Amino acid sequence: MIYNPEFDDKNDIFSTREFLCKLLPSLSKFELVSVNLNDLVRDYFKIHPEKDTVEYRLDPRIQQMIIDKLYPVLDNVCVYGGWMENRKDLWKGTYMDKDSRYVHLGIDLMADAESSAHSPLSGIVEDIFIDKDVDVGWGGRIILRPFDDKLPLLVLGHLEPKIFPFLGNTVKPGDFLGKIGKPPTNGNVFEHIHLQAISREFAEEIDFNYGMLDGYGVAGDIKLARNNPDPLSFSWH
Repeated sequence: MIYNPEFDDKNDIFSTREFLCKLLPSLSKFELVSVNLNDLVRDYFKIHPEKDTVEYRLDPRIQQMIIDKLYPVLDNVCVYGGWMENRKDLWKGTYMDKDSRYVHLGIDLMADAESSAHSPLSGIVEDIFIDKDVDVGWGGRIILRPFDDKLPLLVLGHLEPKIFPFLGNTVKPGDFLGKIGKPPTNGNVFEHIHLQAISREFAEEIDFNYGMLDGYGVAGDIKLARNNPDPLSFSWH
């Protein structure tokens, strides 16, 4: 398993740390460290093969416990990851098995439930979705369309479904968007916020039918990175 401190200090416009801390101000006192979550889960079940059942693996309390084991090792940190990470070990036994839809299309930022999420950009609330699916669902999801048309759309998932701005609202950096959800209403997963970029071309290609969006894609699909670029590669404003 690789721990990779990620501070894009060469980008003097908007670094990784600035972006994530603007999104979740409660993380400003922590070091941000990227972690491969699939490796984390795989390593845990290598040590505890007797526990490797679908029910145990997909219990969000167990997922949270595995993640929380990092914190005594990595003091005063917040972990995140993993764009284009293949999570076949993490999500074995879910709907993703059908077509090997294991490739994670965004990043996951770990934070406690009820942590406040704020807009990192100026734009419009393009879409709001309350997903009641408890098989790795979205929970509460917001899509923001930046005013800067050179930027892609930004998806924020696994939020508390009861707290949202209104559809069509204008937002600016720092505006409150909602709170990180907890299972089962966050999609029945560990506590985190999912961030995913959607190219404007892809939004047009699907005719702005955001109900068909997934946070995971099929390995080998050459369009994945084009349609869902790394959200940490942009200067959001």
